[in-house]
Amino acid sequence: MKFTLIRLNILFLLLLLLSCSRTAVQEKSETNLDSLFKNSFEAFQALRLEQGMYRDARLFEGTDFHPISIATTGMGLMALCIGQEMGWIQDGAAQAEKTLRSILGKQEGFSPERSKDGFFHHFLELNTGAQAWESEFSTIDTALLMTAVLFASQYFDTDTLSRDAEALWNSIDFKAALKEVDTGAMFMKMNAMGGGDTTAVTLPYSEYMILAHLIKLQNPTSETVDQFWSQHYGSITTLPKSTYGDYELLTDQADRYLSSFTHLFNYYFCSAFSSSKEYVSQLSSTKMADQLWWSNQGYSKPYWGHGAGSGYPDGYDVNAINNNPNRIVSPSIIAGYLAVYPEGKEDLLYLWNSKEGQIEWENKKILWRFIPDKTWKPKEIIGIDFGLMLFGLASLPEYLGTSFFMTHLPSLEDQ
Repeated sequence: MKFTLIRLNILFLLLLLLSCSRTAVQEKSETNLDSLFKNSFEAFQALRLEQGMYRDARLFEGTDFHPISIATTGMGLMALCIGQEMGWIQDGAAQAEKTLRSILGKQEGFSPERSKDGFFHHFLELNTGAQAWESEFSTIDTALLMTAVLFASQYFDTDTLSRDAEALWNSIDFKAALKEVDTGAMFMKMNAMGGGDTTAVTLPYSEYMILAHLIKLQNPTSETVDQFWSQHYGSITTLPKSTYGDYELLTDQADRYLSSFTHLFNYYFCSAFSSSKEYVSQLSSTKMADQLWWSNQGYSKPYWGHGAGSGYPDGYDVNAINNNPNRIVSPSIIAGYLAVYPEGKEDLLYLWNSKEGQIEWENKKILWRFIPDKTWKPKEIIGIDFGLMLFGLASLPEYLGTSFFMTHLPSLEDQ
């Protein structure tokens, strides 16, 4: 009897120690995820410039040279909303108002050059807002910026932001980017004096769904625009598709696969996508197809994620199924899919704890692109591609949840 009691006591102690050990591991994991989330926000603050605009990228070492990116500026505005909601900053509205003043050319000496239709250059000079890197008047980058401005205006809801957001909205003719209703063609570039550049045209389906959404939002009573939207984006049934394994995936042409960032940008920037069961189901399919490709190459979780950003050994790469020869893993893509696959946080935690893809920068650690079993490290962080890390983590239910994005994105239902 005494011997049995001793055994029971020992068993109890072992169970208690195991429980404490699991709790300690869980608390450590949660702390790591918290750190990754907050540091991802701080990465955007590091891209922010004095006048409130955001650099396209920052070097991990050396003297920075990248110009302003209007798309990254949009992501920076949404990052301010996340930071404010998480309690990491208290002056998010003031920072957003400063950014809007610069976008509208209200800061002394800084005036972004725009096309006659109101579209911005992709890249701007740091000090003046003039064209940088001979960049185009970009329709998709302007659409990303405008969506983020409306998002921030909705979130902060100050008189100044509402007024300036409305002024920007009214200064851009998004319908000018619509080339052809029957094919769904839209211009990727605009001419300085107005109208689209016929040498740069895109067809459904791609991240340009964000642009199409703004065309629809800005022209709610136009029969032409309604036909364009209904015919090409009202349902996925009319969109081109390709097949990988058992998964049917949206694409812009048969036998081609799009980078996962395409679908994820649409989720976080287009409420018509994220509020649709059809489109969200498609997002889950692209996630599984992405994972399947990596599995077919002999990799197991947590190695997956076809994204864009720093290329190997340098330059810029856009990776997709059957177009990732260097096997570059994009943790930001894993994070982006957390909206439909929250279990992916375990993959991020594995990478964080194993230090694969972990880079220490600005005295903070983040996860960025890497190649399994190689010592290669990217030279820079690129804002537009890193944004999905921050948005995906924010979408987790223990943080802000997917409703945070749904609540503040401009919506056709608000018309």
